[in-house]
Amino acid sequence: MTFKEREKLAGKLVRKTDDEIVSRLQKIHTNQLSETGVCSFAGDPRSILMWSHYAASHTGICIQFERARHYDLFAGALPVEYSQDYPGVNWIKYVESDFINVLLRKYIGWEYEKEHRLIDVTGANRSFEFRPEALTAVLLGCQASRSVKSLVRETLRERASAEMPAVKVYQVVKAQKKYSLVIHSAQES
Repeated sequence: MTFKEREKLAGKLVRKTDDEIVSRLQKIHTNQLSETGVCSFAGDPRSILMWSHYAASHTGICIQFERARHYDLFAGALPVEYSQDYPGVNWIKYVESDFINVLLRKYIGWEYEKEHRLIDVTGANRSFEFRPEALTAVLLGCQASRSVKSLVRETLRERASAEMPAVKVYQVVKAQKKYSLVIHSAQES
């Protein structure tokens, strides 16, 4: 909203009850969320919890990008702040940066993710296009099925036939004697 629109809304809000104001603000916030695109990137492919939460208990894949190969896009990936407290928002002077700050804050218990996010306030339900050379690897989860592995290899063959840069494939495995993950180069089978 423009300053004048916010000023007019503020005048209307002053005449409303607290419940009416909260209801209106929740609707505005919900509308903004539905129109905003967020693409998240984890910081550590060896995180057991990351694989458990986001890769269907180690059955999925992780894709690796090299920021420098599409800097214009990935430089916009901002670090998430982890906190015990919700972010404060001044709903009367509300600006886009307040909304983005809300999207860049998570509970401190998720700090292990070392997450970065690309945020597009007008881009919900669309994909980000990246340069083919920015994709550098695919990591297969510990429990990835043969069908998942075959799909990854077939997709990478199609990519190669389209003369796109090669992508390395890695297999994530559980360490033998401790709770940790090890990443090995995957061999064609």
